[in-house]
Amino acid sequence: MIANLGWIPPDSKFTAAEVHNPARIGALLCDHEYLRGCQILTSSDTHTLGAIQEAGPTILVKEKSAPAVIEALLKRPTWKPCS
Repeated sequence: MIANLGWIPPDSKFTAAEVHNPARIGALLCDHEYLRGCQILTSSDTHTLGAIQEAGPTILVKEKSAPAVIEALLKRPTWKPCS
């Protein structure tokens, strides 16, 4: 959404967001306050072989089920303040 619109509509109800470049998470959290209330996913899909990344951060779930993943994504994270 940020790549296309340049912003996130304030009336959005997202609880998770995908960031293409994990190195930009800190800057995006500082520049877009809305993201501070979202779980951040990275590299959840790719369109070219060269873009596939090694396994990294994971979602902690109670069990291996779709409802458990959805529950984890709905939790509001606690991000460190911008410096």
